[in-house]
Amino acid sequence: MRALSRHGDCTPTEAEGDPLALGAIAHNAALAVKGLRRAAYPFSHGAMHELPEGLVLADSYHCSRLNTNTGKLTVAMFEAVIAAIAARLPADRA
Repeated sequence: MRALSRHGDCTPTEAEGDPLALGAIAHNAALAVKGLRRAAYPFSHGAMHELPEGLVLADSYHCSRLNTNTGKLTVAMFEAVIAAIAARLPADRA
C-alpha cells in the first residue's frame, strides 16, 4: 500500500502495491496518472476501486485538521479503511 495525498507526487504502480488516496485530490490524481475517468471511479470514503491492471485504489478522507476537528474523519473511520486494506493483503504481507 502506498499513501497518496495532495502534498506528494506519488504515482501508483504494481511494484509499490495498491494505493491509498488520502482525499479526493489524491484520488483524482491517481486516476489521472493511470488515464482513467473520474466518473467511472467516484471518490467515497472507504471505497475500494478495482482498477485495470489489478490495482485497487482505496479512498479515505484526508487526515487534515479540518476533517478531524469537525468529525468528518474520525479515528475509527480511518482505522476501518486501514483494516479493509489489511484484509485484502496476502497472509505473508499482513
